[in-house]
Amino acid sequence: MSFRDLALPLIQKGLYVHPISFDGRKIPLLKDWPNMAMCDAKQVELWNGGYPDANVGVVARGVCILDDDTGDLAAKIKAD
Repeated sequence: MSFRDLALPLIQKGLYVHPISFDGRKIPLLKDWPNMAMCDAKQVELWNGGYPDANVGVVARGVCILDDDTGDLAAKIKAD
């Protein structure tokens, strides 16, 4: 799955996303990631161009965040 595939279902739920490393270390790929996280499909497309293999980080803004280490959370959210 690409960054876009992972991020779009989350922003459709109103969550603010940003690209992070996909190697298990969860390192943000944007310098000012807490302020740069977006809930915007156009921005997700731009980030996907630069970081297509990135994982998705979410900045909590009044919501609870779940960490999807098993890889099936996106499918469960889509099924909701």
